[in-house]
Amino acid sequence: MPHQRLRYVEPHIRKALTYSAIVGVIGHRQVGKTTLVSKIGNEYITFDNEIQLRKAFLDPINYLLGHKSPFTIDECQLCHAIFPSLKDHVRINKKPGQFLLTGSVRFSSRKAIKESLTGRIANVEVYPLTISEIYRRPLPDLVLKILQGSLEKILAQHCPHATMTKTNLLYYLDTGGLPGICFFRSPEIRLKKWADHLETVLDRDLRLIVETSIPYPTLKNLVIVLAEAQGEPFEYASLSRKTRISALTLKRLLFALEGIFLIRTLPASGGLNTPTFYFEDQGFVSFLLSRIGFVQQMDQKTIVRLIHSCVLPQFRYRPESIPQFFQFKTRGGAFVPFGIKTRYGTLGLIANPDSDPLPSSIASAKSFLRHHSQSKVLIICSDGKPRILSPQIASMPVWWVI
Repeated sequence: MPHQRLRYVEPHIRKALTYSAIVGVIGHRQVGKTTLVSKIGNEYITFDNEIQLRKAFLDPINYLLGHKSPFTIDECQLCHAIFPSLKDHVRINKKPGQFLLTGSVRFSSRKAIKESLTGRIANVEVYPLTISEIYRRPLPDLVLKILQGSLEKILAQHCPHATMTKTNLLYYLDTGGLPGICFFRSPEIRLKKWADHLETVLDRDLRLIVETSIPYPTLKNLVIVLAEAQGEPFEYASLSRKTRISALTLKRLLFALEGIFLIRTLPASGGLNTPTFYFEDQGFVSFLLSRIGFVQQMDQKTIVRLIHSCVLPQFRYRPESIPQFFQFKTRGGAFVPFGIKTRYGTLGLIANPDSDPLPSSIASAKSFLRHHSQSKVLIICSDGKPRILSPQIASMPVWWVI
């Protein structure tokens, strides 16, 4: 199929099957989970099929017997009755690699699943395609190498892939990284797919996590307001005024939106410690804000979106680095959209809307270094050539790092 790509996550799924009886493959709806597990598993069913769902509800114990391993159950969150039986099955038979479970909701967000599978499942999260996956390139490692060694030596040795054009980068933000949507060339078809997708995740998946009578149009307005505020400090009072949803209900809804992989919270440091959040897929943001085809400039927000979509996953797909992500913001105006704390040290990533580092970017980098020992900063520019500004600060064009 034309949309199939070698996914960076695949080796992690295969490895998990060697030591865990149950492996969960979780992630955003349409992120490509079914394609992955169909390739890896030996036998496949989906609970989107009502006949299979009914069988599992009526006799969950026997439903799990007699299948070739790994037995794949797609959209397993639709049948809560299966999880106690899975728990008992692997308690007796501990052989690794028996079950592959996929879900469009975070298993820990559903009580029945969490209580049954805690300590018995290895979860592997699938993220939207990065631009390097789409162009069939290896998982980039420049940013990781910068954390591990000398800026001067690493940049001198680095040989980047052919330049990713501005058109390529902006098109990626238009289409996003969900294989079930992004590979349709027709903008009209993609818009229809996005509209159907939005209704499914809000009217079906979200309600699996939180019981709410809030109608779909109100939920849709909520995610549009969230898209407008992406990357900004988060305040419940302000969001409540804009959406006319109580702060208490908003907390439950935001928990659910994280549970269906729509958004991801980013804690903050530096003095202004109000957290922020980002949408998992940036094509979704373009759709929500009706900006498909309208983003023409490589401004700061555009570079931030590219970093979130294409640089942070480089660490998420390398769990051995033990990454922790945060935002750095001070009362004095220093701003680093993304900090990454790892076993190798801490790295700040600054979006710079020019080919040369702006004074404000350099000042933010120095503030970050004062607050974080054993750290480095990359100033990621809209264009230009890589430069070493100090032993701990370098600048480079965005296409170098993604």
